[in-house]
Amino acid sequence: MSEYENDATINLQVRVITALVFVPAVDVPAVFVELRVYVNARLDEIMDYVEDNYVGRRSRNGRKRPRFVVDWWNVYDRTLNGDPRTNDHAEAGDRK
Repeated sequence: MSEYENDATINLQVRVITALVFVPAVDVPAVFVELRVYVNARLDEIMDYVEDNYVGRRSRNGRKRPRFVVDWWNVYDRTLNGDPRTNDHAEAGDRK
């Protein structure tokens, strides 16, 4: 956390990782591979986490299924269509 707060390069790179949500779903694995080369090695643990849970770990036959498939979290199409990117609108109905 302190590196994120105090190192502008690390801060930017973490934000670039989170920007995967705005990449076309079909391009996420390829963009992730490019990010691996670009991102500082100090962020390898975060990159491993993202790969295992959101992109899918590379295997001999392609990629394993991630814990959260890309279609669940990717907002590229929703953003282009002007659709909500969160479920905040649904949660608003619960407020009293």
